[in-house]
Amino acid sequence: MILSAVHDGRWKHAGTPDEIETLLHELVYRADPRHPSDVVLADLPFDDTSVDHPAQMFRVSANPEAGVAALLWFLNSADAQMWVSYNPRPPLEDPWLASDVDTARYHDRFTAIPLSQAHAALKQFVAGDGQRPSNVQWVTGDYYGRITQALTPASPVNAA
Repeated sequence: MILSAVHDGRWKHAGTPDEIETLLHELVYRADPRHPSDVVLADLPFDDTSVDHPAQMFRVSANPEAGVAALLWFLNSADAQMWVSYNPRPPLEDPWLASDVDTARYHDRFTAIPLSQAHAALKQFVAGDGQRPSNVQWVTGDYYGRITQALTPASPVNAA
């Protein structure tokens, strides 16, 4: 499988374990919080000109200075639910993690998780052939990083 990701405004591709680790590190620890990265796994390198779209999509928005990232995972179909990372103890101040560059929308601060957890989730995404990582709590959300699931103190969240 080839890992493809938009980083710094261009598609990058990785196929070997070392290349994959380097790219995952860049996506989390060398990120611009104003520019989220789309991440896909496919048999061939993926980019904006690709005809076949992967079954799962992953988006990461990281703010290395704030020490947090927000994740979005969804199946690539019109009626699929979207899932956002969930942190019941979010940062007190909004880390301003962009969810969509074109609309200037930002993730809910409750989606901000530690960078190390986001990095581990990306590794799990790759190792699990694109499946939703289980090391993150997930709630339903939308493409703009907003939580759409009604949460109460007793609400269950999905570990996977």
